[in-house]
Formats: sequence, structure tokens, C-alpha cells
Amino acid sequence: MNPVELRVQQIFNAWELSKSKLSDHEQQHLEDLRQLERPDLDHVTKETAQDREDKWCKEKSEFQFGEHNERLSYVQYLFLKQKFSSDIKDQWLLPQASYDVQQDQNLLDTARRALREQLNIVNGYRIVSKIPSSVYSFRYPKKIVGLTGYRGAKVFFLKAQLDHPNPSVIEAVDDEKNSDKLKWLTNEEARSIVNKNYMTSFDKGLLHEKRVDISKVYAKAARYVDKLQAQMELASREA
Repeated sequence: MNPVELRVQQIFNAWELSKSKLSDHEQQHLEDLRQLERPDLDHVTKETAQDREDKWCKEKSEFQFGEHNERLSYVQYLFLKQKFSSDIKDQWLLPQASYDVQQDQNLLDTARRALREQLNIVNGYRIVSKIPSSVYSFRYPKKIVGLTGYRGAKVFFLKAQLDHPNPSVIEAVDDEKNSDKLKWLTNEEARSIVNKNYMTSFDKGLLHEKRVDISKVYAKAARYVDKLQAQMELASREA
């Protein structure tokens, strides 16, 4: 912004601040100040806003962090060991189910049924999108093509998150107790045991930690702040 635009922006910021509403905590601060001017015996026994701030500061100073699991800093995905036939090796894949025109009105119904049938999960999760985030296409072995008449199939990926799982859900997805059946894996870990083409298709629908360089984001923000401060100093000198 040039100096005139910057000054106009400052005026609007001041006006918006003057019109903004106070939080409950700020309102109690003002009420406490008014009570000091006209003491009320009943009010003496009440907790003031300053009392709460002092308590919060004390709690913060005494707070101790517990043990930190580094893996929990990364997004993890639930993979199940999927068994097919004696001719096909077991595969680590995401929970899945075949679309059934008799049971499913859409792919959302299929996704919910996959979690219900494979993990007995009916709640505690949230499907993020109604449409697939990506798709994986593959060809059947010649033997299956001869038996079914189909050359291949498509796997549609829908994103789901465990939000507020109940104890039964937590137990169902506990990979320490069910390590032979399921695994929680980061994107990097999954690449070492999951089909390469499957992971490539799956990865197209993700926005994970590897795609965002936080250090570059911070550096860009710092440059923007420095530039803004320089403009404000220039505007104040010209004023």
C-alpha cells in the first residue's frame, strides 16, 4: 500500500476496533472496576476477572508436559491386511468395500459399510467429503479376467477422520493389539509396504506435511511483516 492507502487502512482498523464487542472476560473486568468505585459486600466474595487471570498464570507456570509421542505429530492412516485368493498375495490397503447397488445409494454408503463390515465402526468418525479425493485404477490378472469378464476395477478414495471415538472404536483400531490385521502408518511408512501405484493414486488426494514447508511459510510471513513495518514508518515520517 502507498502512504495514503495505509493511512486509510489504519483509520478503518481503528473504527472497526471501536465498534467491536468486548468478550465476557473484558466485560467482567469493567464491572469489577465499577464495583471498586461503589463497594458491594456481596461482591467481595465473588471471583473477579483478575483473580481468574492470576489463577491461569499460576497454572501455566506450574504446568509440566507429559511424555511426547513423536509419531502423533504426523498424520497417520489406517491400513488393513486385505486377503484375496490363494493366487494373490495379501495386501495392506485402506478399509474398503465393493459398491453394491442393492445396499448403497452412493459411495458414501459404501464407505460407511466398509468401516462397519471390516472394523465394526458405526460412529465416532466423520467423512470429510461427499466426493472421492482420488481414484486408483488397476487391471485384473488374466485368470480373473477369464472368470469374470472384467478387465479391471477402480478404487475411489474418500477421506474420513476419527473425531470422537468411543472405547469400542478405539479398541477396534488399536494396532498394538491387532498388529497382524491393521497398522497406523504415516505416508512415508506406508510407501515401504503398500503397493506403489496404489499409494501414488492415494497421495494425489492428500495435503500432508511433506507438501508444506513451514519454514518457507514463516520466512514469507516475516518478510511481509518487515515490509509492512517499513511502510508504516515511512507514512508516520511523512505525516
